[in-house]
Amino acid sequence: MSYPNIPNTTPLLSISTEQTIPLLLTSIAFEELALAHIINSQAEELQFMLGTLPTGINLSPTAISIPELLAINSSVQRTLRDVIKKEMLLEFYFENVLDLMKKSSTLPISKCEDFVYVTHPNFNSVSVIESASNTIIDTIHGFSFPHKVAITPDGARAYVTDEGNNTVAYLDTATNTIIDTISGFFSPAEIAITPDGARAYVVNSSNSTISVIDLETNTITDTISGFSFPPEIAFTPDGTRAYVPNPSSSTVSVINTATNMVSETISGFSFPRGIAITPNGNHAYVVNATNNTVSVLDITTNSISDIISGFASPYRVGITPNGTQAYVLNQNGTVSVIDTTTNSISDTVAGFSTPNDVAFTSDGMYAYVVDSGNDTVLVIDTTTNTISDTISGFSNPFGIAIGMVCTTQ
Repeated sequence: MSYPNIPNTTPLLSISTEQTIPLLLTSIAFEELALAHIINSQAEELQFMLGTLPTGINLSPTAISIPELLAINSSVQRTLRDVIKKEMLLEFYFENVLDLMKKSSTLPISKCEDFVYVTHPNFNSVSVIESASNTIIDTIHGFSFPHKVAITPDGARAYVTDEGNNTVAYLDTATNTIIDTISGFFSPAEIAITPDGARAYVVNSSNSTISVIDLETNTITDTISGFSFPPEIAFTPDGTRAYVPNPSSSTVSVINTATNMVSETISGFSFPRGIAITPNGNHAYVVNATNNTVSVLDITTNSISDIISGFASPYRVGITPNGTQAYVLNQNGTVSVIDTTTNSISDTVAGFSTPNDVAFTSDGMYAYVVDSGNDTVLVIDTTTNTISDTISGFSNPFGIAIGMVCTTQ
């Protein structure tokens, strides 16, 4: 006897008991429906043999013998016995689900939603915003000039570059407490986590290198050199490459994440300050600070395929989760919206002072923009491209990240 071939069920799903119960009840209902169809088919089989199908349906045999009729009757009996056995199993199944429903009322409930993490160096802290209410629900202390923040794909950990201490702190997002710190950096600034959540890449601003952290052991495993004051890191969706702008050399370096070596250097930019890659991995949008443009980089060929003009001292760029819009932060107090289908500016959102960083909710409905000049975080409705909310209570907010965090109620 061979073993069963179990299909690949990746990605693994994590659901609560409360979410499981409706699925179990639905499966029972579908099985009951299937049994009802079987019973109906057996009834129609007898009707067919007896010639009593509904009027207008003439499918019955012209003649049938008694032995044949008894044989059909015996077949129907066997099928109905199997149906009855299945019904008994379903009854046991249903009773178990009812027991689970009773027990679930005493179990803790897991609630998952987007939380926004904002660094503000002046307060040496990180604020946590609940996106459902757009209110600050927690403030985490224990830093010395926290610069940027990144959240793991599963939402369980947040990593904060602590420039004043030359460390990276990692937080438990369920409790919003610092678990531990990682040392060995040189003025750590920007941080980005690979799509698989296995590693974090940290820019050391004082020596223009990038340190690689193994997020399972939380130790530095590699250091990559060859950059020129890199301000940001962006990964391709498959995580095989990382793109790093070099403002002073007006180039973009490409890191092979398998070897952690620079595999290519792309020229043709003008003091590139920000970069974001589309979710499909086809293009990167690179902000050129000194000529007020955004270059569109073809990831397949690593060549510039388009240049978009019309910006005002562009600083950073972020792309919506569905990849249809790119938001460019201008230092004149506006945010330009690029239609990535046409590579043209489709909208401009005013009302900022110094927009410094941007992050999107998981559904892409809202963009949260750090406005360092006004000590606020402004929320843009990405459907209407209007400011829908203003969150205050910061002091020179700088970095921002949004993650789907699950907490127990």
